[in-house]
Amino acid sequence: MKLSEIKELKELLENDWREAVEEMEADTDDFECGNYRFISEHIIDKIMIDELSGDVYKLGCFQPHFISDVTGIDYDIVERAQRSESYEFLCELMLKNIEEVQKKYVSDDGYGHHFAHYDGNEIELNDYYVFKIN
Repeated sequence: MKLSEIKELKELLENDWREAVEEMEADTDDFECGNYRFISEHIIDKIMIDELSGDVYKLGCFQPHFISDVTGIDYDIVERAQRSESYEFLCELMLKNIEEVQKKYVSDDGYGHHFAHYDGNEIELNDYYVFKIN
């Protein structure tokens, strides 16, 4: 690990930075340290797909234009489905193309929008994405 990366960790985590260095050197894929979540860049897409797939309501609440783009369903039909609270139905349609949904989500909003509920930001550090979670 580079000295500049260790300095950045010290600034982020203050007293917990050593724990983060140990986890990163052990190649831990997904861990929390301090108020931050660290996810390895080689597994982040899979973790995001798993998390998106685990909530049958949330995907159906995405913006109608996004759902229309990834499912091919007319925008007006998506809006009508949402007005009638058919969120689970829309989610099921999106799950059929979950990899495309995830890629478009990241392309439009980055990883931070999904993982960093605190501020929506993402930090790239030594093959990890880092997200403030509290």
